[in-house]
Amino acid sequence: SAPRRHAGGHHSLLDTMSLIARVPLCFSLALALTVLGCASAQFPGVKDPGYKKPVAFEVAVVETLKDRNTEHEMDVKEMLEFHSISADVGHKSDVVAAAKWLKGRLDYTDVQNLQLLKVEGGHPALYGEWLGAGENKPTVLIYGYYDVKPMPDKDRWAGPFDLTIVQESFYGRGMAGGKGALLMAVQGVETAYHARSMTNLKLSMLPVNVKWLLEGQGEIGSPGLARLLRKHKGLLAADVCISTVGGSKDDAGLPGGGHVDQIAAQVWEDVMGAPPMYNRDPSTTPALRAIRSELGIPVTVFGWGLGDNMHASNERLKIEKFTKGREAWAHLMDALGKPSVKMALAEEATASEKTEL
Repeated sequence: SAPRRHAGGHHSLLDTMSLIARVPLCFSLALALTVLGCASAQFPGVKDPGYKKPVAFEVAVVETLKDRNTEHEMDVKEMLEFHSISADVGHKSDVVAAAKWLKGRLDYTDVQNLQLLKVEGGHPALYGEWLGAGENKPTVLIYGYYDVKPMPDKDRWAGPFDLTIVQESFYGRGMAGGKGALLMAVQGVETAYHARSMTNLKLSMLPVNVKWLLEGQGEIGSPGLARLLRKHKGLLAADVCISTVGGSKDDAGLPGGGHVDQIAAQVWEDVMGAPPMYNRDPSTTPALRAIRSELGIPVTVFGWGLGDNMHASNERLKIEKFTKGREAWAHLMDALGKPSVKMALAEEATASEKTEL
């Protein structure tokens, strides 16, 4: 069923966490941020000096997140309730139900052309698009997944598919993995949309075009994804892919150091108050490698959930990190709308084609 929407209001715990002062980056706040295949030595200190958070937009982002805290927390609760265990055929209907819930959630945010794409022999992928920025703006393909791994043992606080708030953290299966990361992106992009309308920045409510590709097999190696990408190559055409989760720097054999990586690094530093730490995580390499090779576009990983008991019992995500992640996604959308980005991506694509020749 479609997600339930709720009247405005504030949740005291989320309000408190959203106002916490920026703190230095620690090892638990690991960001996997890279074009696949680059060495980590290429990235430290690399950023786009041309982006600075607009003050009015920053205020609007914070206010929007505060106003929507209650319904955003309800999103977390409802998303976690789905037993979307992709490795267990007994939960096939649960995986499909999660995809349909996401379809309703994106429909609520004015995403258009929503459809479940059939994956041969597997669980469906959800596609949607918002193309209101126009052809002269970049098109961003956001990749994520909504399935989870089986539980290793009984969780301490409650059932693994029940949201529990303990010690300023969200506990639940997938919270530190695909589900938590995906919701940060959905809510962050939605926040950018509404914040820009509040500050009257441009006629478009987003400065970039956005396409969504959310699959139900990310935790089992994304079987069938490459074939789906080939079949729907035109539909999924974009200038860059941003993944909500994981990735490996050393496995795909592709060049790195792209323009979007630099922008993402700057956004992270602006939000967190410290440079990002580049984390190696091979879990989503098959999917991201397939996107790069089949669609021919660079991939930047913008993940925020890694390190908080991911895939373990008592899986959790700190509410502070969830708040910062949503804020960062909103600013990333704003930053990618800079006039220089479309040109830089075109130049990178041309250089890549010459290299392949």
